[in-house]
Amino acid sequence: MKKHRLIGLAALLALATSCGKDVADRISLFANSMGGAAKVWMDPANVNSATWVAGEGINLNGTTYAITANGNGGGYSLEVEPLAEDMYAVYPATMASGGNDITVENHDASGATITIKSLAVDFRDGGHRIVFPMAEKADANATSLYFDHLTAGLRLTLANSSEDGIAVDHLKVVVQGTAAAPAVPIDGVDYTVAWAVQGPTTPSGDVGGIVGNREVTYSSEMNFQMQTSGTAGVTVPASGNIQFCVPATMRNVKRLSITGYDAAGQQLFTKSKDLDTPLNLAVNHMYNIPSFNIN
Repeated sequence: MKKHRLIGLAALLALATSCGKDVADRISLFANSMGGAAKVWMDPANVNSATWVAGEGINLNGTTYAITANGNGGGYSLEVEPLAEDMYAVYPATMASGGNDITVENHDASGATITIKSLAVDFRDGGHRIVFPMAEKADANATSLYFDHLTAGLRLTLANSSEDGIAVDHLKVVVQGTAAAPAVPIDGVDYTVAWAVQGPTTPSGDVGGIVGNREVTYSSEMNFQMQTSGTAGVTVPASGNIQFCVPATMRNVKRLSITGYDAAGQQLFTKSKDLDTPLNLAVNHMYNIPSFNIN
């Protein structure tokens, strides 16, 4: 029998199902919180608020099904009858719109691979939406899917000390460490998540300009389309900041750099940060990164 994972109270409240529709016609969705953190919508200051987003897709045994809200705050489900075979579910399904560019290859019992080219960070409703990859294996005829996270998370802060707001269209975040995160096993099935531009690297910089210990051998390039209620662009307010959480696919983090661009593709800023203590990243945990002052 499949074991039931522990689900946090906040996640149960946010992702519980209602009894308005015959459970034989749907599969209810649940998810572990990320050490008290994110799924697809969250308030970065109150990450237990995370919920699913209706209309996004889940790949179930190779077929995409849309996430549906049950109504009256009654949680979320897939509008499909439980399958009469073992179920292998991956969130998200392949996406290529709205700032998200993600490819999912779900090979059921042989595992799955999620490759991320870009993610939308959509600020709305007092928080923001962003995809955090998850997966689940369930027995045949199961009426619920209990998802586990497949990555660690980084909580990033961009601070603006100037007297004018800074409008950011998209960001490139390069995370440097020593290796990629390993595949995540769930009930004997391996799931791998990686950014499309990820691999071995060497220290870089102007001749004579590399200072200090740059013992980094692997990097991940993460691209984010910044949005406000689905419209391109986010303004970092004057004398203020924005904060958001992103999935990380590295085994550890020693150095980060963030470059911001405007809508015309012109560079607005680029900032780097060496961590005083390298972070070893564990799946299902969120890590706070010291603030970047972008001006």
